[in-house]
Parts: sequence; C-alpha cells; structure tokens
Amino acid sequence: MRGTAKRLWESFRIQVIEADRGQCVRCQKSQSEGAVLHVHHKDYVPGRAYWDYPLEMMETLCAGCHAKGHGIISPDCGWTLLSDDVLANLQACDYCGTLHRYTFHVTHPNWPAMDVGCDCCNLLTQTKEASERENRMKTRAKRRGDFVTASHWEWEDENCEGAFSSTLSDSIAIKC
Repeated sequence: MRGTAKRLWESFRIQVIEADRGQCVRCQKSQSEGAVLHVHHKDYVPGRAYWDYPLEMMETLCAGCHAKGHGIISPDCGWTLLSDDVLANLQACDYCGTLHRYTFHVTHPNWPAMDVGCDCCNLLTQTKEASERENRMKTRAKRRGDFVTASHWEWEDENCEGAFSSTLSDSIAIKC
C-alpha cells in the first residue's frame, strides 16, 4: 500500500480492533496475551477499498484463528465423526502423528477428511463419542475372545475339520 492508502487502512484497522474490544472474536485472546491481531473481511466486495467497509463486515482475529478461517492450518472445531474402524496394523494419526489401532474418520466443511486417533477425534469433535465407541469396540473384542477361548469348548479334531462340542449344548459340525 502507498502512503494515503496505508494511513486509511491503519486508521480503519484500529477502529475494527477497538470495536471488538481489542481481542480476537473467536478465541478472545488479546495483544496483551501475546496475540497478533488481524482484521478480517467476512466478505469481499469487488472494487471496494479494504478500508471502505461497514464495521459489521469486519472482525478482529488473532493470527491463528485467521489462518484457520482461510484454511491455512486445520480448524480445531467444527469436525464431524463419520465412522470408526479397528485396524490390523498401527497407523499414524493424520492430526498429531501418534500411532493408533482404533481409527476415526472425521470431516470438516473447510478441510480435507482425516483419519485420527481417539483423543484427537474427541478434541476435534468436542465430544467424547470416540472414547465411547472405542470402549464398545474393545468390549466387543474381549467378549469375542472370551467366547472363542472358553473352557467349555472341546475340539474333537486338531485340524478343525470335524465337529466340536460344548458342555453347554449338543455337538455342532463345522469346517474351518
């Protein structure tokens, strides 16, 4: 920006920040807390000078919230949990890089979908749904394991080609 334009922008920028009480409208951080404050246009009007907008079309954002708003860094809220899965091998979380076996597929309207671990899913969706789902998956796996390894099953054939019987019921023919 050149001389006059720069002065007009700086004056307008100060008005916007003062109107927002000198803090980010999203996270409430202020310059005194170390935030670098930006003035964000909620919408752009073609041909209009940056300082020639009504205050209602402007907002004060810290550098982090401004970058999230423009899709430069991933948003930390507004995510939706779509599905979950138990992986055969450990996989790195797309958000933090930690290895995990229980994965959660999350989406956001302004960011590509990610497969994340339980803690990151809870953080991004701002719920405990991933923890609850992971606990259910672990409980189901334990029950399945307990059922298969129960002492009341007696295999009649080592190669698993014949029948097995249970002390709880009649013999059942199976093939592996």
